[in-house]
Amino acid sequence: MINERDPHKHSEMKRKLSHGFSAKALLEQEDIVQGYVDKLIGQINVHGTRPEGDEMVKWYNFFTFDLIGDLAFGQSFGSLNDGMSKPHFWVSLLLGNVRAIAWRSVARWFPVFEKLGVWTVPKRVMEMRIKHSEYSRKMIVQQVPPLEQTWAESANLLSKTNEFEDYSQGFAFRTVRPRRPGHDYPRIIWPGQHNHVPSLFLRALPECLATAGSETTATFLSGTTYHLLKNPRVYNLLAEEIRSAYNTYDEITDANASKLKYLSAVIDEGLRIYPPVGTGTYRESPGETVDGIYIPKGVELSTSPWSTCHSPENFHDHEVFKPERWLDPACTDKKHASQPFSLGSRVCIGRNLALKEIRLALSKIFWVYEMELVNRGVDLNRDSTSFVLWDKPDLWVRFTRRPGVRVPVLDSE
Repeated sequence: MINERDPHKHSEMKRKLSHGFSAKALLEQEDIVQGYVDKLIGQINVHGTRPEGDEMVKWYNFFTFDLIGDLAFGQSFGSLNDGMSKPHFWVSLLLGNVRAIAWRSVARWFPVFEKLGVWTVPKRVMEMRIKHSEYSRKMIVQQVPPLEQTWAESANLLSKTNEFEDYSQGFAFRTVRPRRPGHDYPRIIWPGQHNHVPSLFLRALPECLATAGSETTATFLSGTTYHLLKNPRVYNLLAEEIRSAYNTYDEITDANASKLKYLSAVIDEGLRIYPPVGTGTYRESPGETVDGIYIPKGVELSTSPWSTCHSPENFHDHEVFKPERWLDPACTDKKHASQPFSLGSRVCIGRNLALKEIRLALSKIFWVYEMELVNRGVDLNRDSTSFVLWDKPDLWVRFTRRPGVRVPVLDSE
């Protein structure tokens, strides 16, 4: 859906999915999000409280991929359960797939390289892309075997099982949860028309959801944790707000967290200073004038979130992590220039889900722990590389349980 350029097709795809991202649908799924945040809190207690701390880019990826695996495929990847020393192999495949897309995208700018096609992409990257596509297909087909048949045949078969139910108020991510009546993939996305759903779309969409709905959120949490630990003043202000807002761990809900103004400002600033997607999506010009410059029809355009958010024309002290800019009504920054979720008809459909994950994760981490950066020499800007998404440096953090704070997921009754 992200890469669909036809506005009519994109609108139809988005309309079919939008009900699954409504406020009501997300509220019904909050217990699932809370459960994975609690697992993250538990693993931090085991691994992050050691003298050497632990590497948090890894753990944030475990958290977001496990959650999206549950929501998109009906089964977690199990990383938070096992405390794995390395991510589930599909995590690497997903990131390798993004790299392949980046290589091909750049090759298209140069006619010579574009003609060479796949030969311009490193062999290892292409192998990861192929494995990624095969695994995505397997994840869907094993839950919805009729996808291997024609849609007409699968429609007849599925209708005989009598396992459908109205999904109008459901959650679109829960497309293929095993043994859950009414949650087969074609019926949910195209209710009443599942025999006409393009199989390529069904196979591609989970890849999109898994990538866009996991790695980007993990990148935000990694980047914002880094900037908070590099800025003690901001860290202390956020800690004070969160810890004074609740009396118990169980009071931390998204409804309550969304009312915390400084937390919201920290999130806005984290999205600005280290946007989870450093490059913009391309749009084909219909032949229009933009900012006084005529763009011929057919020319592809893109706006870089990184460049826009780090331009001194848009933000003063643009390299400084300053959440106050989002709270000060007298601030003259062009805050509308920061659009990490895009805007208009292309606004990210998963925006509210991502913000829910972020608010709950940051709130619970700050409620339970004090944090300290271990590898102080790391420089996020210097050490990051962009392949559409970010290839990030390690972020070693030492956690300390706050004294006197009872956490049900950690403490026995």
